[in-house]
Amino acid sequence: NADLAGRQTAVRADGSSMLVWETDCASATSCNVYARRLDAHGQPIASGDAARDDDFVANRLVQVARDPAVAASEAGYLVTWAGSASASSEFDIRATLLDPAGGIVADDVAVSTDTAQEGSATPFARADGSFLIVWARARPDGGTDLVARRSIAQVTMGGTVVVAAAELGTRTRPHGVGLAKR
Repeated sequence: NADLAGRQTAVRADGSSMLVWETDCASATSCNVYARRLDAHGQPIASGDAARDDDFVANRLVQVARDPAVAASEAGYLVTWAGSASASSEFDIRATLLDPAGGIVADDVAVSTDTAQEGSATPFARADGSFLIVWARARPDGGTDLVARRSIAQVTMGGTVVVAAAELGTRTRPHGVGLAKR
């Protein structure tokens, strides 16, 4: 999916990285978000409950998952996606946090379960190791707002704030950069 370019790879300071992608849902009964962790030399390493030569399935509690993204910080990796019980239901934002060694810290957590359609979640790493998750939420007037929520240890969520709203039009595909310590 060309719209996801650049959002599926995250690199930690030690050179290890994580790749995330979604399955082609055209003929599947479920759509999954997969992740693969690589060492600094690009060799696959174990992550989550997956062995070195297996892919980790990030969405375990929802049937349909799409639009994966990942960020890396000193806390580990945060994988986000839009998830739903079915392709015809509203999508919510979900996340899985893995520690630096690839162990599951928080598994398939609801970031937002608003009744409006949500998608295009993008996590950003912060200098303190926490993450900021920004996503698009549909408005009743047909427009879209960008909203954000901070995630800290074990994916404890801060309040949801509206980043861009009250104007005509649609906002999608949030982009940005993480913050580094100085």
